[in-house]
Amino acid sequence: MSSDRFGTSAHYKQQEKGYRDRALKLFPWVCGRCARAFEYSNLKELTVHHVDHDHTNNPNDGSNWELLCIYCHDNE
Repeated sequence: MSSDRFGTSAHYKQQEKGYRDRALKLFPWVCGRCARAFEYSNLKELTVHHVDHDHTNNPNDGSNWELLCIYCHDNE
Protein backbone atom coordinates (compact mmCIF):
# COMPACT_ATOMS: atom_id res chain seq x y z
CA MET A 1 0.00 0.00 0.00
CA SER A 2 1.26 3.46 -0.75
CA SER A 3 2.01 5.98 1.94
CA ASP A 4 -0.48 8.30 0.19
CA ARG A 5 -3.29 6.03 1.35
CA PHE A 6 -2.39 6.80 4.95
CA GLY A 7 -1.54 10.47 4.48
CA THR A 8 2.18 10.30 5.13
CA SER A 9 3.82 11.33 1.84
CA ALA A 10 4.76 14.85 0.75
CA HIS A 11 2.48 14.49 -2.29
CA TYR A 12 -0.43 13.73 0.02
CA LYS A 13 0.20 16.93 1.99
CA GLN A 14 -0.24 18.92 -1.22
CA GLN A 15 -3.46 17.07 -2.06
CA GLU A 16 -4.78 17.51 1.47
CA LYS A 17 -4.93 21.29 1.17
CA GLY A 18 -6.88 20.97 -2.08
CA TYR A 19 -9.55 18.58 -0.83
CA ARG A 20 -9.79 20.33 2.55
CA ASP A 21 -10.46 23.64 0.81
CA ARG A 22 -13.12 21.96 -1.34
CA ALA A 23 -14.74 20.27 1.65
CA LEU A 24 -14.91 23.56 3.55
CA LYS A 25 -16.72 25.11 0.58
CA LEU A 26 -19.13 22.18 0.17
CA PHE A 27 -20.15 21.54 3.76
CA PRO A 28 -21.27 23.70 6.69
CA TRP A 29 -18.53 24.31 9.26
CA VAL A 30 -20.04 21.90 11.78
CA CYS A 31 -18.64 18.65 13.16
CA GLY A 32 -20.57 15.73 11.70
CA ARG A 33 -20.49 13.86 15.03
CA CYS A 34 -20.80 16.28 17.96
CA ALA A 35 -22.40 19.16 15.99
CA ARG A 36 -19.89 21.71 17.29
CA ALA A 37 -20.01 24.81 15.07
CA PHE A 38 -16.84 26.49 13.83
CA GLU A 39 -15.84 30.00 12.80
CA TYR A 40 -12.87 31.14 10.79
CA SER A 41 -10.87 31.74 14.00
CA ASN A 42 -11.03 28.07 15.08
CA LEU A 43 -11.40 26.41 11.68
CA LYS A 44 -8.02 24.68 12.04
CA GLU A 45 -9.74 22.35 14.55
CA LEU A 46 -12.12 21.06 11.87
CA THR A 47 -10.72 18.17 9.84
CA VAL A 48 -11.76 16.17 6.80
CA HIS A 49 -12.48 12.52 7.56
CA HIS A 50 -12.43 10.01 4.69
CA VAL A 51 -15.47 7.83 5.21
CA ASP A 52 -13.83 4.81 3.52
CA HIS A 53 -10.45 5.59 5.18
CA ASP A 54 -8.79 5.85 1.73
CA HIS A 55 -7.00 9.20 1.59
CA THR A 56 -6.61 8.93 -2.17
CA ASN A 57 -10.39 8.69 -2.74
CA ASN A 58 -11.32 12.36 -3.12
CA PRO A 59 -14.36 12.71 -5.40
CA ASN A 60 -15.27 16.24 -6.46
CA ASP A 61 -18.73 15.93 -4.92
CA GLY A 62 -17.25 15.23 -1.47
CA SER A 63 -19.17 11.97 -1.09
CA ASN A 64 -16.24 10.31 0.71
CA TRP A 65 -15.71 13.12 3.20
CA GLU A 66 -17.23 14.36 6.40
CA LEU A 67 -16.04 17.25 8.51
CA LEU A 68 -15.11 16.25 12.04
CA CYS A 69 -13.60 18.22 14.89
CA ILE A 70 -10.14 17.07 15.94
CA TYR A 71 -11.57 15.33 19.00
CA CYS A 72 -14.16 13.29 17.12
CA HIS A 73 -11.65 12.53 14.38
CA ASP A 74 -9.24 11.13 16.97
CA ASN A 75 -11.94 8.62 17.96
CA GLU A 76 -12.25 7.28 14.41
